[in-house]
Amino acid sequence: MKKRTLIEQLAFVGRVLLLLGALLGGSTVAVFAWWPSTVDRLDAWLRENRTAPFDLAFTEAEAARAASDSGRERALLSALAERIGPTAKLDRQRPMAVKVLGRLVELHRAAGDSGKALACLRALRSIDPNSVWIARDLAMQLFADPALRAEAYTLLLGDKAIYGSGFAYSLPAQAEIVSPLVSALTTDGRIDEARAVLAAAANSPDPSWWSIYWWDEKYDDMKVGGCQPRVRADSVLQVDFTLRDAVRYLRILPAAFLSCRMEAPEWSVREAGSDEFRPLAIVSREVQNLREIGSTMDLYGIADPIATFELAEPLAKGEREFRFTARYVDTYPEWILRLAMSKAGPQLATGEDAAANTLASVRRAGFATLALEVFWKSAPSEFSATNKLRVPLAASPSEDGGASFVVDVTLPEAWDTLRVDLGSGEFASWRFARVELHDAAGAVLMPVALDTATLVHAERRGAEIVATDVDAQFQFVRPKGSERARVLRLEGHVR
Repeated sequence: MKKRTLIEQLAFVGRVLLLLGALLGGSTVAVFAWWPSTVDRLDAWLRENRTAPFDLAFTEAEAARAASDSGRERALLSALAERIGPTAKLDRQRPMAVKVLGRLVELHRAAGDSGKALACLRALRSIDPNSVWIARDLAMQLFADPALRAEAYTLLLGDKAIYGSGFAYSLPAQAEIVSPLVSALTTDGRIDEARAVLAAAANSPDPSWWSIYWWDEKYDDMKVGGCQPRVRADSVLQVDFTLRDAVRYLRILPAAFLSCRMEAPEWSVREAGSDEFRPLAIVSREVQNLREIGSTMDLYGIADPIATFELAEPLAKGEREFRFTARYVDTYPEWILRLAMSKAGPQLATGEDAAANTLASVRRAGFATLALEVFWKSAPSEFSATNKLRVPLAASPSEDGGASFVVDVTLPEAWDTLRVDLGSGEFASWRFARVELHDAAGAVLMPVALDTATLVHAERRGAEIVATDVDAQFQFVRPKGSERARVLRLEGHVR
């Protein structure tokens, strides 16, 4: 009998393995196709024996949370985390493990147990090492311990021996990564590094891939297309796409983390065979994760901006081309503006290199986006969100790196005390050349004496009021003889 050669033996083993794989695959298809009830029973058995006990334990922890018993909740979730044990990304228990560990981080921090909070964050990262939010939380926990700050820097900046490592390299304009990193670097006096990181974020190109959804009566997530808008030479953003379906609603999803202003957005349509676009009347517009002011839509650098438009006259099926246009103004993400205007902002924007020049420009742009919030109250009531007016500063950048402003705030007839919040608590210096009460006709009634005003989270430095913490403000009591006051005028300079 002829002996088989080694190659023939390996070929035989390969054929057997392929045959077994085909039989196993065919059997699986047959079971799912011919005995779906058996598959359902197997899934129910697995759920009952592997998942249900975890669900029950988590429900007990939720009940403890509802009863405000944080100690019991923490004990229950800690025991549950032990039962779940190490979890891989595709395990059935992964969603439960993420929920449990995420809540435990909050509970351990509230209890002042940073060691256990850190252990939970490390366990979370082992489940999903690419999660931006887990990396952010882990880095912030590490930064809180002087002995572990180096590990946090390695996590975000990377290992110098490994090119391209670190979240700040792969995500140079991600707020969740850059914000804690810049704050830590400035706190440690590493201003040059902080400046470079923030300037790289400010100079990173905006994402450009948009999604377009459309539907008639019922939303259908399968009716979606993608495109890259273009900005024409006349600074008008334009999106074109062709549809054949009936359309009543159009939804645009600009790129996540995009930052821009879209003024006077319009929809138009061109029917097949026509040479001209005709405008479409819009009966309603709903927005999410973007700011709508009149006919302007501001995208300020956060995730998932959405705008949904309802047509006044639905369109029947037919081939046609749609066009979305809006005057486009490029802007810096709001979170970058706030970092450039933070306590370390002047240091970050000072220097002769390109990074410092970029941040000086960002800082000036930030001042122009500030707004004053004016609250009023009458004794014995307190300040409330119902008695508030938000007024954009509309500041004009000046050569010294700051900005000048003139703001008129319309006041109610009845008030005893006014509170002026300074730019949502920015660490900025305010020099007021004029603070006056005017009557309805614009005539000056009297100046407001700021030297006797009450400062909160702010302090006087010479002629300036400097915000020292969030929610910086000054308050003053209504002067005698100002019964006809209807306008508060503030004029000055901020830097």
